Amino acid sequence: MLKLNHLRIVVPTLAMFVPLVSFAQTATLSTIFDGGSRNFGSAFDVTNLTASPISLTGAFEGSFNGGYQGGPPPFPEVEVWVRDGSLDVAALQSTVGWSLFGTDNTVAPTVNEEVVAFDVNNVLPLAPGETKGILLYARGGSNVQPKPIVYTETGGGPNFTSFDDGTLRITNFYGMGFADDPQNPNFTSSSPPLGEVNVNGRTWNGTIEYDTSELVPATVFTWQADDVGNWADQNSWSFAPPASNGLANNADHTAIFGSATSSTTTAVTNADVTLNRIEFNDFAKRYIVGGGGSVNLAATTDPVPVDPSVTVVGTHEFQAGVNLTADATIDVTNSSTLTFNNALRLMGHTLTKTGAGTLDINNVLSLGGGTIDIQQGSVSGNGTIGGDVNNNSGMISPGNSLQQTSAVPEPANLVLLVLGTVGVFSVQRACRKRDS
Repeated sequence: MLKLNHLRIVVPTLAMFVPLVSFAQTATLSTIFDGGSRNFGSAFDVTNLTASPISLTGAFEGSFNGGYQGGPPPFPEVEVWVRDGSLDVAALQSTVGWSLFGTDNTVAPTVNEEVVAFDVNNVLPLAPGETKGILLYARGGSNVQPKPIVYTETGGGPNFTSFDDGTLRITNFYGMGFADDPQNPNFTSSSPPLGEVNVNGRTWNGTIEYDTSELVPATVFTWQADDVGNWADQNSWSFAPPASNGLANNADHTAIFGSATSSTTTAVTNADVTLNRIEFNDFAKRYIVGGGGSVNLAATTDPVPVDPSVTVVGTHEFQAGVNLTADATIDVTNSSTLTFNNALRLMGHTLTKTGAGTLDINNVLSLGGGTIDIQQGSVSGNGTIGGDVNNNSGMISPGNSLQQTSAVPEPANLVLLVLGTVGVFSVQRACRKRDS
């Protein structure tokens, strides 16, 4: 039986999902378990019949054939794909618009037409009256019988069978067929295996768990992709508790780059993203945030907003531009370094540097009327400062040259070394030095 009383997290897939935590008030809806036929997939619609939001919890039951010998052993991974709106033939013959809802690789039937519970560790919100299309698939390695997913031939064509309990409706559509790459030109790990549509009425044999409780946004996301990962790919993230897929891009979100990876890792974003807090927390491995997009640090949307912050343990860097939309703090611990290799734009705000570690600026530091306030540690690099630097208790120690934008001639290499015990050191745009 399905486990109904648990805390779940909602994970975003493209624009369809909003990451949510749900204190479960769950129920289930089943189709039929008459068996008789099998293939590699089943497609159906799910519709919220109520005037209130509900969500699919990611927990299912399905009927599977344990006798399938086509691999990969011991049994194909079960995938659940989703798209907006009702299914039609065109939707099932195109990979456009589909997102992976989740997978379960623990399904292990031992006999044919065995009912097995599975869970894709994700939650799908359904707004009042909303319909989404679902594709349930098990990618076999070869087209041999008995195929893994069980359904029942009910006749009548698509949309012939429908099941509802007044809250959720399941409308069966088509059975799907492809097993492997040679048969299916659309077969890739990042797209649903679509192409074959059987227009006979085929009813998936299964159960869906759903949740009618209030959903509360989740806020903490942890990077989990090794080597190079796409920020916009939900599989690059998990969020806790419990760990699941997610996407960090909101003024109330925290992104953690910690110990989940095994080597130096680059997180690539080619679109602008917004965060309230970033944590680099790994001495052993380096994180690089790069790409054509910018990282915007913003205050939270709370009634009393929390200013953005970055904490740094280890050696990490931004190759993407970084913008401040509120006053922010960067705390770099001892023996740690955070490097900005692209523009750092304060946009009129104050950036406070704390911690005994080093902040390297190797590009334009554009203050836009703002100020960088060095409370601890050092700021160094080969960048260009376009505004005021207040050194309260830290050090300005450029590697080669830390230049200021100014119409006043200055030496090619301006090397500043200022200790905080003498007070406040302020570098003005006109490159004038004044005692505090």
